[in-house]
Amino acid sequence: MSSDKSLRQSATEMWCLGRYFPLLIGDLVSEDDEHWSNMLTLCEIVDNIFGPKCSSKSLDHLDHLIRLFLTQFKTLYPDQSIIPKMHYLIHYPSCMRRFGPLSRHWCMRFEAKNNYFKEMAHVIGNYKNIAKTLSLRHQRLSCYYLQGSQIDLEFGKGRSFSVGCLEEKRLILETFTDYNEETAVIIYPWVKVRSQVYKPGYVLIKEIKDDVPQLCVIKLIIVSQDNTIYFIVDKLHNIEYCWHYHACYTINKEREITLICKLSDFCDHHAYNFHQSFNSSLNNYYFIVQKYLIF
Repeated sequence: MSSDKSLRQSATEMWCLGRYFPLLIGDLVSEDDEHWSNMLTLCEIVDNIFGPKCSSKSLDHLDHLIRLFLTQFKTLYPDQSIIPKMHYLIHYPSCMRRFGPLSRHWCMRFEAKNNYFKEMAHVIGNYKNIAKTLSLRHQRLSCYYLQGSQIDLEFGKGRSFSVGCLEEKRLILETFTDYNEETAVIIYPWVKVRSQVYKPGYVLIKEIKDDVPQLCVIKLIIVSQDNTIYFIVDKLHNIEYCWHYHACYTINKEREITLICKLSDFCDHHAYNFHQSFNSSLNNYYFIVQKYLIF
């Protein structure tokens, strides 16, 4: 933290800290703390804004949250000014109604693109006619992608097993009707799709039911001959949402049923990890912090 009490972090780091902050210190704050409630309202606003889709109902709710947050902020911190970035929040719902989810055209997309050129310029170390050099490098990379390379799919070194040796053989035989117990399948330790890594133990969101995500834990990863990814997962039981920690949780990772699913069967492509609170009374609670609102 700097002398002016601001955090010197990148936008991505601040976003990550904001999502996990309630879980990091939530056990030290009482549930009726008004300042904590104001911060949680801001977290909910951020989740709505970063969401991949929006609806008229969700935008009405977002508009209400923004007004509530700014009103509470001014009441709790009367000596602090509403800075321009906070004022701009008022206009977000109307912009989303006109242009759709803001994450589709926010400045971070352009900054991410510019990051490639900055790194390449540093690696090349030749600044004579640098614009031409970077243009050529970028076009060659684009050509490589357009040639249809499988750069968007990677997987670790797999091990071959016969279906009959696997605990989930019944499920596999029901899904792949042309398989038998002697058929060899390759089980992979990890798979990467468009920079997102999936491993056994990671958590995926299957669907949203009654505003609560239905969570599945990856057990096994199978990639078919046509590069279709299949996950054998355990669907978790009794998922609840905790406002105080701004996270969903399950108790003792209670598992309801084992499923086999394609990656496309999940409503969100991000993989999550379980986290625990520092509150010793919640040792059997396992939390999931979502990147954004899904509905």
